[in-house]
Amino acid sequence: MWLRFAARQLARILLITLAAGFLGAALVRFSPGFDTDERDLDARLSAASHEADARARAGERNVVAFYGHWLSAALHGDFGTSRTMHRPVATLIAERYAVTLRMIAAGGFAGLLAGLIGAIVAAWRRTAWVDNLLSPANGALLSAPPAVVALIFLWLNLDPALAIAIAVGPYVFRYAHNLLREAAASPHVLTARARGLRESRICLAHVLLPALPQLAAVIGIAATAAVGAVIPVEVICDRPGLGQLAWQAALSRDMQALVAITVMITVVIVGLNSISEAALAARPERAGV
Repeated sequence: MWLRFAARQLARILLITLAAGFLGAALVRFSPGFDTDERDLDARLSAASHEADARARAGERNVVAFYGHWLSAALHGDFGTSRTMHRPVATLIAERYAVTLRMIAAGGFAGLLAGLIGAIVAAWRRTAWVDNLLSPANGALLSAPPAVVALIFLWLNLDPALAIAIAVGPYVFRYAHNLLREAAASPHVLTARARGLRESRICLAHVLLPALPQLAAVIGIAATAAVGAVIPVEVICDRPGLGQLAWQAALSRDMQALVAITVMITVVIVGLNSISEAALAARPERAGV
């Protein structure tokens, strides 16, 4: 059974990644101004340089042929050469991934921890003031654009990873709060309270531990939210990471760089979601609940 599950997950990761890479290439190809470049207006460049740029763009007009060629080269470790930066894409990624990884890890973990703590407090301390305080605050943070939050943190000279934490926390809180509130209202928890068990023991043994496999799904939620927030945060705060590279590639219609980053991000997100699904599939069934 587990072999079939692993095979399905690997096939799912492969198909989604291939589709994401192709769609990313298609969006760049059919975006307005694909055949133009700011280098075309640079009078300092020679006619040969302009012709070389035109030939490079011509090789990307057929998106199906381009993507097939890119996949073939990527299997051999060649992710192409950035048309605007004139450097191998693999080198650009190697230089920048550590910055993005640190920001996602720090901000994602902080947001995950804050969201879980808030969900535990809101689900267990079922009082009006807790709901009146945490729920509106969570809704306000959900609607806050990461770019605006990053701009505020830049003005305050604070670590931009905290802006990612603010983007992650509300999503984790919403999912975990609904899950824990339902678990706290289940019959076996009410029975444990009626028998006089300590509240701390009930919370740990009868609510949190049984819900751990479901809570593992928030890893995928946190990763998706963190990756989505890291691009505007790195751009606004001028951090030389993959998010900033993706933004620069999108602005310059750099198909080679953008497809490589899209594929890499898709593998990470879908892989984490598959891990979460594996944790859910492995959870034991509770009898009599």
